[in-house]
Amino acid sequence: EHYLQMKPEIKYQVYDPEYLSVRISDEAFKHEAWDAVHLISSNKSLDDLFSQADRDTFVAELRDSLDPVLFPAHIGSGKLPLDHDEASGLRPGLSADRATFRGYYYDHVLKVDGKQNTMQIDDGPVTQFEPGDPDVQVVDVRGSVLYVDSGGLTGGYVGEMNVGVKGRTLRVLPTGLIVQ
Repeated sequence: EHYLQMKPEIKYQVYDPEYLSVRISDEAFKHEAWDAVHLISSNKSLDDLFSQADRDTFVAELRDSLDPVLFPAHIGSGKLPLDHDEASGLRPGLSADRATFRGYYYDHVLKVDGKQNTMQIDDGPVTQFEPGDPDVQVVDVRGSVLYVDSGGLTGGYVGEMNVGVKGRTLRVLPTGLIVQ
């Protein structure tokens, strides 16, 4: 057993410089970030933290674990990840934390036909859904998955909205690393 302390410095790329301050103000964020770091660090040995190759792996695992926490997929106009899109009423679904869709927000659209009850990411397969389903699974052309809550869908809405992540975690630097 060992004790690990660090203050991670995170290098990132983001569309809107204010995004992270809004994201970090989300009450659930601190718990999600702690959980992501704990999940990776809890099964590391001292060798994993002190040999250069293993430390590089540890840092990459931290980046991959924190990236969806810092930059989860957004659906439409909401500032926070779970906000409803103003026009459509859609938002990320119940399984949003298991989503594998990581496309950049301004590069992708979610096409919605509330009359036909269908959704589609870009030119991916069309997904039929039941109105009110809180966890519609929509797949893009590469097989990446996005979960959409259709419960707030404005009746008969037909249109498209941006969908994706609003930034990327480039690197995590474990500054102040203390291991005992």
